[in-house]
Amino acid sequence: MAMLAEILASRGITATTPDALVFVVARTAAGFTELNFRDLKHTTGTALLDEGVNIKIAQARLGHANPRTTLAVYAQATAEADREAANRLGERFRPKAGRTSRSSTR
Repeated sequence: MAMLAEILASRGITATTPDALVFVVARTAAGFTELNFRDLKHTTGTALLDEGVNIKIAQARLGHANPRTTLAVYAQATAEADREAANRLGERFRPKAGRTSRSSTR
């Protein structure tokens, strides 16, 4: 939270300015009273990478100096992503209809 406070302070936003209250009002209205700003950032970072957004774009949106930070914190192996990777590899190496593999033509 200290890092967020520093960033907001550098932009002239403190706990007493109206802009700082927008998040609190919005989360309360949405029924997420326990949600904090860090939760929101983590969800955003994970969603960006899960949706296949370019790592440099995600890095910039999250305010990271290095894409390694973005990957280390937000790139998560999921069963769905693992299944998609397996499917993509299968499609790449599976013989196409009407074609035979090289080993069967020798």
